[in-house]
Formats: sequence, structure tokens, C-alpha cells
Amino acid sequence: MESNNYEVPIKTIYVPLDHSETSRRAIPLASTIAKATGATVRFVHATHEACTATRMLEILKLLPEETRNVLMEPLVGSPAEAITEKVMLQPYSLIVMAMTSKQKRPTGGLGPIALEILRRCERPIVFVPPEGVWENWKAKQILLPQDSTAECARAVSPMISVAEKHDAVLTILHVPRYSDVPLTQVHAALPMPRYMDQPQYELMAWREEFIERIRTMGNISDKNALKLVLGVGDPGEEVVNWSHKLPADLIVIPWYRHYETAVVLRRVLEDTICPVMVVPVTRPKEKTAKAA
Repeated sequence: MESNNYEVPIKTIYVPLDHSETSRRAIPLASTIAKATGATVRFVHATHEACTATRMLEILKLLPEETRNVLMEPLVGSPAEAITEKVMLQPYSLIVMAMTSKQKRPTGGLGPIALEILRRCERPIVFVPPEGVWENWKAKQILLPQDSTAECARAVSPMISVAEKHDAVLTILHVPRYSDVPLTQVHAALPMPRYMDQPQYELMAWREEFIERIRTMGNISDKNALKLVLGVGDPGEEVVNWSHKLPADLIVIPWYRHYETAVVLRRVLEDTICPVMVVPVTRPKEKTAKAA
């Protein structure tokens, strides 16, 4: 089986902080994920002039309980560039950061700095809505939007340690139109049977194979229950609706590194009421025929 970049557990969790109270809403979630993964938490704050960790504490006015078992990482430069550069030095890292309030959320769900970090960074990012209460958060219900491709299935891996720690139920939401390009053989897709009026066992066999694929490629143990639901209609709307139905504690959504066409991701970030883990995935390159 092709190797997965995220098979090794998350080792470092970065929490970008600024002067706002909103940015601190990500701290409890980062702490919970760190306990589940054994990762180290690092608070990062970028300024135009160098400062010490002590000065960073003073600037951010953090409480003692917020900084317990945490390392301080003052950075120099523009926030998006400095934070991304720092995070990319750690191969098995994760960013946990707060979103803007829903009332102030622009199209696409993210403010300019968060959006720039998302565009630049090749690490998973957990976006935390500031409206929720996250001190006692646990990922008991996790929603996994999937398009049937192999790369999308493998993107599940970063949250497995959290899922196992919290005995989570994982709900796979199959949304056939999740991708922004037609699926071909190179994507190792597992599309639904073409004719739904065929014998029922054909659909059942497909469901079993789909679930087993996610379990295998996502490194999901038998400890976690896996179930599959089928989306109909607009994929973004389906993800949002199912996150309410469960209700989901976490959405794990792969994305293909092109924000302008990521209509599903943008819709989810605009309307989510639960944390969203965004996992970057890379499409395999289409093989072109050699000239005769």
C-alpha cells in the first residue's frame, strides 16, 4: 500500500495567538488534542520586532492555566509567513487556530491571516469556531466527508489518535461531487454502482468495500465504529446538514490546495458550528501518453 504522510502521530501542535480574546478560544481544544496524541503545544505570536517569551506572555496577557505545559514561540515577520515557515519545519505538526466570529466571517469562513496560512501551509489545520464552549470538548462524533478517492481516504489519518482516545463514532459521508475535477482511474476512486435499480447486494457489497477502504487507508483500528451515509444534492450543504444531525464534534475534511475551487470547504467553514480539521491532500498526476 502507498505510504501515508500522516501515519506517524502528531508530535507538535501550534496555536497562533494575537491580542484578541477570540484567538485564545483555540487553547482548550489544542490541549485536548495534545493529551490524546502526546504532542507538545507551542503558542506562536508574530511581531515585526524580536521579543522574548516573557514579553510574549505580557503582550498576550495569558492566564497561568492557559500556559501550563506549553512552550512559547515568539516569531518575527508577518504572521502568515512567519507562522507557516515555523510550522513547516516540523514534519508531523498540526495547527489549531480560532476562526473569526460567525457574524464577522467573510465569504469562505476565514479572516485574511487564517486564509493565508491555509493557502501556504502543507500541514493539517483545525479551525475552531469562537462561538462554542470548548473547555470540555471531546471528539465523540466525527464526520468524514469522502469522495471515494484513495488520497481522500488517507487524509483521515491525522485524527485517529484523538478518535481512539475518545472512543469516537466515525461517520463517513460519501458525497460523489466533492471533487472539483472528474474522477479517473488515476485517483483510485471507488464510485457507487452506476444503476441503483440493480440487485441490492451490489450496493451492500460496495458499502462494505468503501468502509473497509477508509478503515485500511486511514489506519483506523476496530476500536472505533465506522458507519457510512450517502449524501444527495449539494455536497457542502450535505456536510453542514449532517454535522447538525449527528451532531458532530469534529469534521475532518480533505482539500486539494486550490481555495478558489474548494466550494465544499468554503461552505463548511462559513456555516460550521463545530471544529473543522482541514487536511491538505495532493492529487496524483495524470499520466500522459508519450509521443510516438
